[in-house]
Amino acid sequence: MDDLREIADRAPHLNLFQGVGELLRHQPQVTIVKLAGTARAGGAEFVAAADLAFAARETAGLGQSEVLMGIVPGGGGTQYLRERLGRNRALELLLTGDRVDADTAAAYGWINRAVPAAELDAFVDDVAQKIAALSPEIVAAVKELVPPPDLTEGLRAENAAWAELVSGELPPRLMREALRHGVQTREGERDLESVLRTVAAGL
Repeated sequence: MDDLREIADRAPHLNLFQGVGELLRHQPQVTIVKLAGTARAGGAEFVAAADLAFAARETAGLGQSEVLMGIVPGGGGTQYLRERLGRNRALELLLTGDRVDADTAAAYGWINRAVPAAELDAFVDDVAQKIAALSPEIVAAVKELVPPPDLTEGLRAENAAWAELVSGELPPRLMREALRHGVQTREGERDLESVLRTVAAGL
């Protein structure tokens, strides 16, 4: 809890989830995500906040599924996706709630590249070792010369929209029904988007 409070205190204008993303984006070190499974909602925002991301071609997937729960992303997803993918692709993924495979995520720019699952560990280790072989000053200098954009105003607007929607009547109704339909079971999580769409259609 002390660490979380410290993150919150660093960025009082952001919510905690956004604060974690901004902490990742502004580290002097390079942050790397290696994704073998599915990252949705907050997990997908974490991937987008990292400097580099690599995913297993056969098994990885990403999705911003919040609209299917009656809310918008609240951890930076609207801003990070617009920056990484461009407005049109960000809107596609934010408004459909679709989970995309690693190849699509790479083509869209959500991740650096999709790598065969059997090669993922070795590939990411190689990238990390190449970066680690540089002096910390060089790494910090490059990151300073290629800074992340200032998303403060967009993050504030995202947090305000999320807070208003999450306190409304629709999200609790959707989540209650989603739980009744097995959303937190192994099978339900594997096809979360279909479960949530079925629930929404029945309300």
